[in-house]
Amino acid sequence: MIKRLLKFFIFIGIFSFVTVISASFVLNLFIKSGDRVTVPELEGKDIIYALEVLTDIGLNVKIKGSEYHRSFPKNSIIYQNPEAGAEIKKDRDVKIIISKGPKSVIMPNLSGLPLNQAHIILEENGLKKGVQTKVYSDTFKQDEVITHYPSASAKIDRETKVNFLVSTGKIPEYFLMPRLEGIYFEKALSIIESKKLTLGEVQYQFYKDKPYNAVAKQSPPSGFWVAEKNVVNLEINRRDSIKKEELISKRKKIWLLTHRVSIGYLKKHIIAKTDTFGITDIIFDEFIKPNEEIYIIIPDYESTVIYLYEDDVLVKTIVYE
Repeated sequence: MIKRLLKFFIFIGIFSFVTVISASFVLNLFIKSGDRVTVPELEGKDIIYALEVLTDIGLNVKIKGSEYHRSFPKNSIIYQNPEAGAEIKKDRDVKIIISKGPKSVIMPNLSGLPLNQAHIILEENGLKKGVQTKVYSDTFKQDEVITHYPSASAKIDRETKVNFLVSTGKIPEYFLMPRLEGIYFEKALSIIESKKLTLGEVQYQFYKDKPYNAVAKQSPPSGFWVAEKNVVNLEINRRDSIKKEELISKRKKIWLLTHRVSIGYLKKHIIAKTDTFGITDIIFDEFIKPNEEIYIIIPDYESTVIYLYEDDVLVKTIVYE
């Protein structure tokens, strides 16, 4: 009887031990399986797709580099580790290598395009800027690409340097610089505009023996050969200095200057300076989108000269009288 009871209790003990071990194993397996995920197939997929998929299942992306590959398009995945189908814990890294596309590329046709647009296309194709040579052209506008080497449709390696022949516009017509000295300022401005010249710096200096408000000096001097858009600097016979308090008292109202920024692809650094009786001041200094119209408030004194710059290049000189 005692032996039977002993056997019964031993059987119960063994059964209980097996039950506890089995339950623990099943529970541990369930917990572990809930913390593990299957790595998806990423090779050949776009990098954006891979980021979205891995993020959704709780895995991290670690980019190990990029390589040229003839079979995989640019920004697609050519290698992954762990490989597809592997089971790993969440929050682990999946290492990938991204394709830079084929090593070779067909040279695009850039002839006739603005130079800045041609540079953007080069960058998109993994090509680099080479030597830029500028010549006059009756066919192509200023800063347009006339031709380039390697030529269009040529099969070339990425990172190849592309050389450009760029137009500077039509050959300018040269003429003798007219005499402006002794002419009143307003008339001198009219002559500069009629000759399609560009008004540059305007300075003031007072001379007792010369007509007041007339051109005292000019650069280039009269008789020199100049071309259209040539910059002309003037010195006007006026008081060369004035007290700031006196200048403020001469203010009457305000003017509004409107300017449309030149066409391009990047923001332009626009600076507007005033020159009033020798006192200069920056009244506008901002980066503006191409082709955007801006409005600048100009203080109104008896006389003010406005210099407008785009990326440090003087594009407009305005005289308010």
